[in-house]
Amino acid sequence: MKKLQHFLTLFLLCVFVFTSCQKDKAEIKDESTKNEVAKITRQLQIFKQNLQLKSGETLPADSAEWYLEGLLNYEQANNTHEFIQIEFLYDTLVWPASNGDISYEGLQQLYASVNELTQAVVQQNGNPDYTFNVIDLQLIEPEHKSSGKQLIVALSGGLPGTTPTYIGFATDDYWTSGGLQGKCDMYEGQCIGRDATTELEYHFTFPVVS
Repeated sequence: MKKLQHFLTLFLLCVFVFTSCQKDKAEIKDESTKNEVAKITRQLQIFKQNLQLKSGETLPADSAEWYLEGLLNYEQANNTHEFIQIEFLYDTLVWPASNGDISYEGLQQLYASVNELTQAVVQQNGNPDYTFNVIDLQLIEPEHKSSGKQLIVALSGGLPGTTPTYIGFATDDYWTSGGLQGKCDMYEGQCIGRDATTELEYHFTFPVVS
């Protein structure tokens, strides 16, 4: 009987230690995530200050794109992703860079241009609750290199809410991959010849119907 009690005590102690270790690991991971978010947030806040202060200095294109996109999303995007309906809007801006680098003055111009675009979208919608889901920036090389790089601005936004905003995908959907580059599969079905990007946008834009 004593051996059984000793075994049970030892077993419960092991379970307690294991549970405590797992809890400690989860807390450490959660704390690490919070610290990382705080670190990135601080980086974006410093970047905004530098837009005004670092006159004449430059940033590499990749870094500049990351900071600019991050700041715009930090200030304007609602990352809960709960919307009554989402709409997609696009615009193209000139990327005023030289030798791969861009000045803080150039970034300030782009920052102001995207902000003007978002304000125009909100005003056109006419609803004060309108907000953005994601603000995506993509730096591309145009076909004619003499025309310089371009910045594609993609806005997704709408009214926050919990109503489903998409139509389900069917097993026989038959699309071509983004930009009509090729077939997604070899079988016959609906949506033949439709571009995948267009189909995805359609499914997210139109609400579910009975």
